[in-house]
Amino acid sequence: MLMLSLSSLLAFWQKQKRYFAHFVDGAKNTARYTRSMSSPAILIGTSGWHYADWYGRFYPPAVKASEQLAYYARQFPAVEINSSFYHPPRLETVQHWAEIVPPEFQFSVKLYRYLTHTKHLNLDAEAVAALHAFFDTLAPLRGQLAAVLVQLPPGLAVDNGRLRNLAEQVQVARVRLGLELPLAIEFRHASWFNDQTFELMHQYRIANVISDTPGRWPMSYAVTAELVYIRLHGNRRLYSSSYTQAELTEWYEFMQTQVAEGRRVLCFFDNTSKAVAPHNAQTVLRLMEARAEANRLDL
Repeated sequence: MLMLSLSSLLAFWQKQKRYFAHFVDGAKNTARYTRSMSSPAILIGTSGWHYADWYGRFYPPAVKASEQLAYYARQFPAVEINSSFYHPPRLETVQHWAEIVPPEFQFSVKLYRYLTHTKHLNLDAEAVAALHAFFDTLAPLRGQLAAVLVQLPPGLAVDNGRLRNLAEQVQVARVRLGLELPLAIEFRHASWFNDQTFELMHQYRIANVISDTPGRWPMSYAVTAELVYIRLHGNRRLYSSSYTQAELTEWYEFMQTQVAEGRRVLCFFDNTSKAVAPHNAQTVLRLMEARAEANRLDL
C-alpha cells in the first residue's frame, strides 16, 4: 500500500527510473506534456460500474440499470470491465457497450479467469482456442480498447516461458484482428518481480500493473512499457476504504511524473464498496482540472 509522503514517493521514483530507464527508451519519442482530447495522457475510472450500493451514492435514483454505463461514461473517460473475468462477454454485449458511450471513451477488459486461474497461463490447444475466442469478442472496441488486464492468482509463481507464450499469442491476435491489444499484468506473487521478467515484458510491451492494497499482494513500481497501469484496491480495507485527499494527490503527482516522461496512464479504483471508488476517481479528475487551469493561467 502507499504510505509514503509525496516527496518520498517522488524520490523513490527518481531512484527507480534510472534502473528501469532502458525498458522504456521508445516512449521518449511520444508527446511529453500534452495529448489530444481523443488520446489523453491520463485516464481515470473505476473497476466496473454496476453495483447496487452505488444508487443514491453515485447514481441518481432515476437512472435505470440499463442506463448506468451511459451515465458513468458522462462522468469518466474509462472503465475497467471485471465481468469478463468470470465469463467472456458476448459479441453483441461488447457492441452495445461501444455504441452507448462517447467514441473517445476507453475500456480495459479483464482476461477470462479460465486462462489465468484454471489453466495458469498453460496455453495448450484448448486454452489457445479460448484465448483467441475471447479476443474475437473485443473486435467492436477497435479504437476504444485501452488495455487487456491479466490478473494472475496469488499462488502462481514466475514462469517466463508461459508469459512469453501468452505474449506471442497476443501478437498473433493483433495481426489476425487488426486490433490493438495492449497487455497489462497484475502479478500477485512476488517472484515475478525480477530482471528477466521485466526484460521480457519490455520486449513485448507489456505493462506491469502497480497494485495498491493493504499489503494483501506485493507491489512493484516497475515501468515496463509506455503504458503505466495503476489499480487502487483500497489501502486500509481491501475494496472498501477511501483514499485521503493527500494520498490521492500523491498518486496524481506520480501519474504526472510518468506523463512528463512520455508515458500514458490508466488508473482504476477498485475500492467499489458504497461508491467509494467513483468519488475517489472524481477527486483525481478535479486535481487534473485544477492543474490544467493553472497551466492555462501560466500561458
